[in-house]
Formats: sequence, C-alpha cells, structure tokens
Amino acid sequence: MVDIDDLKRNRAQLIEVRDYAKAMVETVGSPMLVLNLDLQVMVANLSFYETFQVLPAQTEQHLIFELGNGEWNITKLRSLLEEILTSNTQFQNFEIEHDFRQIGHKIMLINAGKMPVLSNTQMILLAIKNITPN
Repeated sequence: MVDIDDLKRNRAQLIEVRDYAKAMVETVGSPMLVLNLDLQVMVANLSFYETFQVLPAQTEQHLIFELGNGEWNITKLRSLLEEILTSNTQFQNFEIEHDFRQIGHKIMLINAGKMPVLSNTQMILLAIKNITPN
C-alpha cells in the first residue's frame, strides 16, 4: 500500500522548488540553468532558450550532457559539475569554445555552484556568459 498523502506532499514540494528556481532565473538576462543533483535540467530561463534556440521540451528533465544532441557533453564541464556534487565547491569563468549546431561557433564563460537548500531539495545554478567576439 502507498501513502498517497506523502506522494502529494512530495509533488507539492517539487512544484514549489521548481517555481522558486524559475522565478529566480527569469529575473536575470543571461542564460541560466538550474540542475538537480542528478544533473538534470529542472529549469532554464528565457535567455537560455533564446540564445541556444531550443524549447523547454528539449531541455527540462534532460541531463545537461544530453542537451543539443550531446553538445554539452564536455569532459571538463562534467568533471567540474561532479566536483560540485562531491566537494561542495563552485567554479567561475570556465571557458568553453564550441561549435553549436543551431547557433554556430561560441565562446562562453560558465559559473556554477550549489544553491541554498529549499524543501529538502538541493540544486545547482549554472550561469552562462557569451564572450564570442563579434
């Protein structure tokens, strides 16, 4: 037998966390992602969708390394994110230079770190700055 009240409470907490994360990242003009501890995208902001020309259905609930048909599967990025998970660290100004299928060649700086725990849920905030010369 399953306690349906617990399931409803857990679902309500997850919705609360998602809405909190979404409200926070939408106020920033730079592309941002909120990841869960499995490194799945919980939320991306409008700037992310516009910059990378993707849709929420192609982004949310997907591992970051699966985005853009694996374009984000970058060994050093994977290593830095795993270090955040295991060592509670953060990183700043990690430079990525990549040819994206949708948007072409880009040079970006990425910052990431854990967010404060909300409703027993830990999240990672990832911010992206495009530094590609014009």
